[in-house]
Amino acid sequence: MTSDLKFEAREAWIHLEATGFQGQVPVECRECGARELAFTAVDSDAYLVCSGGHTTRDTRLTAAVMRAAVPQAAAGNTLDEVVFHVSADN
Repeated sequence: MTSDLKFEAREAWIHLEATGFQGQVPVECRECGARELAFTAVDSDAYLVCSGGHTTRDTRLTAAVMRAAVPQAAAGNTLDEVVFHVSADN
C-alpha cells in the first residue's frame, strides 16, 4: 500500500505535453475558482480541497502525478508553487 500524501499549495500548475504541443494551465477549484488548494493522494486517488471546503478531482491529476511532483518529505507543508507534469501521449 502506498502512503498518503497531503500538502497545500499557494499556486499549482499543470504542465501538459503532447505531440507538437506543450502548455501550462492553473489548477483551480471547479466550484469557486480558488487557486490556493490542499492536495491529497491516497492509494491511486487524488483530491483537491479549496478554502471554501469544496472537494473536487481533476482527471489530469492522478495520485502518481502528485507523488512525482511532490516528495513525501514535503507532506504536511504549504508550498509556494507546484508544477504537475502530465503527458497526453500516454
